[in-house]
Amino acid sequence: MNTLIWNCQGAAKSKFHSVLKSFIAEHKPDVLVLIEPRVSGPPVDRIIRSFGFPNSHRVEACGFSGGIWLLWSDRMSLQIIHSHWQFIHTKVRDTQSNQEFYFSAIYGSPNSTIRAHLWPVLMSLAPSVEGPWALAGDFNAVLASSERRTTSGRNTLGCSKFQAFVNDNSLVDLGYSGPKFTWRRGLSFARLDRVLVNTEWVTSFTTSTVTHLPKLQSDHRPLKLHLQSPQFQTRPTASFKFLAAWLTHTEFKGLVEDTWKDENSLSNNIQAFRHSAASWNRDTFGEIGIRKRRLTARLAGLQKALESKPHSAFLIKLNRELTEAYETICFQQELLWIQKSRALWINLGDRNTSYYHAKAKIRKARNRITALKDSNGSWVSDDSLLQQMTRNYFVELYSRPDQPNTTFHLRGKFPSFLLHP
Repeated sequence: MNTLIWNCQGAAKSKFHSVLKSFIAEHKPDVLVLIEPRVSGPPVDRIIRSFGFPNSHRVEACGFSGGIWLLWSDRMSLQIIHSHWQFIHTKVRDTQSNQEFYFSAIYGSPNSTIRAHLWPVLMSLAPSVEGPWALAGDFNAVLASSERRTTSGRNTLGCSKFQAFVNDNSLVDLGYSGPKFTWRRGLSFARLDRVLVNTEWVTSFTTSTVTHLPKLQSDHRPLKLHLQSPQFQTRPTASFKFLAAWLTHTEFKGLVEDTWKDENSLSNNIQAFRHSAASWNRDTFGEIGIRKRRLTARLAGLQKALESKPHSAFLIKLNRELTEAYETICFQQELLWIQKSRALWINLGDRNTSYYHAKAKIRKARNRITALKDSNGSWVSDDSLLQQMTRNYFVELYSRPDQPNTTFHLRGKFPSFLLHP
């Protein structure tokens, strides 16, 4: 299922109609969101019918500002829950797969004072959302200074109220493929358009993606949200990864000292450490989730016993030890998901591991290769053809005449650093 979201900045232009119909023919959206159409009244019905969608709902433009048009095919069943002049909040059901989710089409006012009223209204809707939720559109705000580039060269900070809304609701950005900035005017660039989702969305639609389409007939790029259900795939063999949480374990230093030998080469030491660390992680460090559940059960039993024997020195000491162990596991779990998600813009003190879990899943989905360009410059997405292209590439690569290789002589330990005053 595809959804197209576009701040078109005027839906009455004939050239816009040609471009939009081309987008519709190519991407076949089941849901179309047009923002800032700059047309209202009787002509709107005729314009909407020309796009070929049998169903629609709209927030009328006020003169040449505002306005949201929501159009959808018969495949989708949409229930309008709340219609606001800065968003349309809906509940969607795919009639083919029978999957349900919430979808909010957003148009944040370019006036920051007016836009400030958007966040509390959306916050009031969040408790009623029970299931996957996506918020997509032109937010007219950025989350970080890196998402805006201006001619003045000033470091413009992200919108604090927008940041608070995203954090308070544990929303994550689905990311994108294509150019970074979605809006451009002159030499000013910004990523004003995006798709935010909750953790339930990430669990339900693990391979959903966002694409920044070419910028035509508007200062904004259209966004394409591609959504599909999880597919059962052969799980690849996991590669070895160093986990930062290992450093919190008292036995890890000894493991490194016992494994790393100065008389061995660097490659042999790395290989030996890899095997030892993998075994140690499985047998000693253990699965964090399993250890956490076991510790929770022990704490529950212990604290129940403390209710009947509140002065027991043994039970009090054991409760303190188990509590410290539980806090350590929480910290290790946080380190694990921070490392996996690479979400450096969240403060390290945030214990919202559901956020990190969602970010890690999104990053995994982004790293999935869905298409490659062949030697003729055409994009190939068929799985069997991709396998053949990859095989042919490496066959050709390793069939070339031998090239002289440079041998590096490495010692078993890292080189020393000479410090100069």
